[in-house]
Amino acid sequence: MCFFIWWHFVSYHSNFHLFTMKFLFGIILLCASILASGQIQNSLFKNYTVSDGLVDEKVHCVFQDSKGWVWIGSDYGIMRFDGYNFSMFEFDSPEGKILSNTLIRCITEDSKGNIWIATEFQGIFKYNRAHYNIEQFKGNGLSHNSVWDIKEDKDGKLWVATEYGLNVFNPQTNQVEQVFTTETNQGLSGNWIRKLHFDTEHNLWIGTNMGVTRLSANKKHLQRI
Repeated sequence: MCFFIWWHFVSYHSNFHLFTMKFLFGIILLCASILASGQIQNSLFKNYTVSDGLVDEKVHCVFQDSKGWVWIGSDYGIMRFDGYNFSMFEFDSPEGKILSNTLIRCITEDSKGNIWIATEFQGIFKYNRAHYNIEQFKGNGLSHNSVWDIKEDKDGKLWVATEYGLNVFNPQTNQVEQVFTTETNQGLSGNWIRKLHFDTEHNLWIGTNMGVTRLSANKKHLQRI
């Protein structure tokens, strides 16, 4: 009888001790998991400020080109990032000086490797890598010189979103070939064009101040969405 009581006492306390150890081990694993999760979340983001080399913290657009450069458009021109350092994109020319003091809305690259830049009130700029020069297109048939977006179609023409109308710009002639506005094209939702996107079927989606419009791939039909 005494042996039975002793064995029951030992078994009970052994099980309790085992339960306690399992419980504590579970708590340790949970804490480690939470700490590791926090470290992973923190490692997902790296913030860059003026202290890291940014000239202006008011960033309007970010674009990575085919060569790996990250282009950053701000209130005062363009910065480039090579993965380690920031540098101002500057040219010692009249066009370059204008660009360095202009709000940048959009930066993109065409199929030939040229960089196109959309600005506020200064039209569009083209940076030709091969010849290392920059051109400004202000006027040239543009319906407005405040440009919000630029997209290239499959034929190499540029679709330019402005504050008054959608423009089709031919890089070969450096002229606007066509302008879409609500006055000339009843299907267009609004004249202030803010965003453009070509889908996989080459339809153009047009984001305006009054909604979204889709232009068919053959460029003949506008549909309000």
